[in-house]
Amino acid sequence: MSDVQTEERPVDAAEPVVAETEHTVAAAPNSEETAEAEPADDDSAEPAVQVAAEEPPAAEGAPADPGPLEGLRAAVIAGCESLHQTCQGADADFIRGQLADLRARIASVRPAELTPRTGLGGLFDSRTKRLARFRDHVTDLAPSISTAAVKLRDAAAGLARRNGALNEHHHGLLTAITALDEALMTFPERADPARDGGLKHLPLTRMVQNVDARLAETAKQAAEAAMDWRDDLLKALGADGKKLTPLRRVNPDQGVLNQACEALLSVIDRAETALSAAQARRDEVMARLNRTLIATRSDEA
Repeated sequence: MSDVQTEERPVDAAEPVVAETEHTVAAAPNSEETAEAEPADDDSAEPAVQVAAEEPPAAEGAPADPGPLEGLRAAVIAGCESLHQTCQGADADFIRGQLADLRARIASVRPAELTPRTGLGGLFDSRTKRLARFRDHVTDLAPSISTAAVKLRDAAAGLARRNGALNEHHHGLLTAITALDEALMTFPERADPARDGGLKHLPLTRMVQNVDARLAETAKQAAEAAMDWRDDLLKALGADGKKLTPLRRVNPDQGVLNQACEALLSVIDRAETALSAAQARRDEVMARLNRTLIATRSDEA
């Protein structure tokens, strides 16, 4: 009798079986067989009750099993780690190095060298010699200016590619958070450390992308300014074609050359200022991202 009571959970499923047993017993004639069957009414229903009670239906509104949530939480944490890894980079340092190298090369171009020297030195220093030395220096320098500009453009393109990758990781994390959020709908309390950590990663990632977009624009502008300066300088010195223009036909404006050099140095100054501000902002956001990731991993443990 005690066994029957422990299997009494699915009342609805057991009632038809019990009713059918009672009907069979009532229809049988009086005999010893019937007499023996009557007191075993409850016991005879036990196998049927056990079969019907193997998988009792969950009560409506009851919280789901938290086991499957662990996989969803792990997916959110993995998404956070992917974002964090992709955000890493030393692009600002690389761009700063290229700008410093570019500045040094531009500073080596001194249009004042075209001015005739005074005193005895001027007796052996003709205009043709001065112009030849100046043009030779510029033509030797031009490839390195192009190289620095290409590196800056490559850095800008790399930042754009990484921002594209961050978009994909951002979408992946958002999808993982949505899946976890839907699973948590069955729980009265929806607060979850992994979900909260993932949600904090989303805006921080956008902040990193904004900073990197400014870094890319800064690098691109400096590269374009350097290439324009290089082209204008070569043209002014008759060295922009396949053959050098004869020096007697070259008459560069020293004042214009000076202004062009100063303008490009000003561009580099502004780029370095913007670079420092962007780097400071990026360091701040990355520190917040690191703390958020550490907290999310700790909650997982």
